[in-house]
Amino acid sequence: MAASNPEVTDVCAVCGAKSNLKRCSRCQGVMYCGREHQSQHWKQHKKICRAKLAARTDESDTQTADEKGHRSQSRGQPSSTADLLEREFDERPLNLIKPCQTWTKDLDDVAAHSAGKLRQDGFCVLDGLLDDDEIARILEDVRRVDGSGAMKSGELAGGRASSDDKEKVTKPTVRGDRIIWLQGSEPEYPNIGTLINFIDTLVGKFNPYFEGETVIKGRTKAQVACYPGNGAGYIRHVDNPGKDGRRITALFYLNKQWDVQTQGGNLRLFPGDKDQYLDITPLANRLLLFWSDRRNPHEVQPANDMRYAITVWYYDAVEREQARMDKVHEDMAKIRGDIALLELEVAKAEKERVASELDKKSKSAVEKLSDEELQAFACMVRGHPDPSAVLTEMGLITSIQELLLATLKDKGLL
Repeated sequence: MAASNPEVTDVCAVCGAKSNLKRCSRCQGVMYCGREHQSQHWKQHKKICRAKLAARTDESDTQTADEKGHRSQSRGQPSSTADLLEREFDERPLNLIKPCQTWTKDLDDVAAHSAGKLRQDGFCVLDGLLDDDEIARILEDVRRVDGSGAMKSGELAGGRASSDDKEKVTKPTVRGDRIIWLQGSEPEYPNIGTLINFIDTLVGKFNPYFEGETVIKGRTKAQVACYPGNGAGYIRHVDNPGKDGRRITALFYLNKQWDVQTQGGNLRLFPGDKDQYLDITPLANRLLLFWSDRRNPHEVQPANDMRYAITVWYYDAVEREQARMDKVHEDMAKIRGDIALLELEVAKAEKERVASELDKKSKSAVEKLSDEELQAFACMVRGHPDPSAVLTEMGLITSIQELLLATLKDKGLL
């Protein structure tokens, strides 16, 4: 919890309780005895809270961060930074990070802040970007998608390109979600499309702040994912371990009043691929951005309730083009290998066909020999140490030699 605020009355704003109180982590201006009363009071408190928060945000913009990054030790409390406002995550001391409160700023400011955090820390957490009504509409779309039966078990992709469908497999022990891929233009899910367009607009403003380190161009389809509870999760992994072009992972959560103590489902991030980690609660209206490559291994902790998220991956122009070219070269090499194998098979088949045809003609030629002709052949080879040598000198091919000698033996002429 943040430092004491002298303007706060130390009683629950709903029931007047004086024990086990928690402050509103946004404005620090009111206290509650629990999450239920905080949610119950939100409609009344919202305007005052956001006004106070706006004033605090304006003040914080003039301050200099006195610590680098958000990282905390794997068994410690989260680091504090002057440019971030604390928000209540959970009541037990997990390794949680402090999100950036940004709804009072325009999108250009959010982009500048987000790009800066990506460069500095490798990740960024943004809360409150959309209105509650917008979140409700997006969630309604997602639930309709889930209820349609169109979502399939999550897949594990291999290969240079994330679109290598032939190299995708499902392993429930590795990931337990069900997913569907949407472009964002599907008319039956307009609110999901609105969210995707919003994230596209935000990420599209990042390039000037990366100073040539990366150029974001294009994206994947959006992955709508549902972890259905029952301990479903996703073990530690890297989104882009093979340089397939994905540079930024953008995860938007849609889980209202999520209680990580009972529902689980944190995203555990390992910045810098180290043992130290950060737990990020999948709260509704939270956007998580991080580098998609080996700098950010992560996992989804087992979820005990329905957990929804929408993920979009944004491409680095150079790496994506290189991945495409590498894929073309791999495909061409495979095609050349397939052609060579086909040529061998054709040659083998042709050889077998010719041999079969030759056997038929040889058999026909021997069967046409008269008894006198057979007697003549028998006289030439009888007693010779190598009958085949005699027939070879006569110009007979091997298949005819074999059939002729077999026939002579069958008729008792040798």
